[in-house]
Amino acid sequence: MQTVDLKITLLDQVAREAREAGLPTERGIERLIEDAIRREAGTKLLDAMRQLRDARVPHLTEDEIAAEVAAVRARRRRV
Repeated sequence: MQTVDLKITLLDQVAREAREAGLPTERGIERLIEDAIRREAGTKLLDAMRQLRDARVPHLTEDEIAAEVAAVRARRRRV
């Protein structure tokens, strides 16, 4: 676990609403960051899917996907 010091300046109303929502706590900020990370990952996934669609890459069968996953896992075990 790492400690990260943050200092933010908020408009009075935003700060008040954040306090009321219980956000300016260590756990509240952690949840906000986790949510942002998930949203960013989702955005990247959707972008990759659009790129594949636009490139007209043929769809893989379930067996082909399973083989790719197995190959990646095998490479990771060797590293």
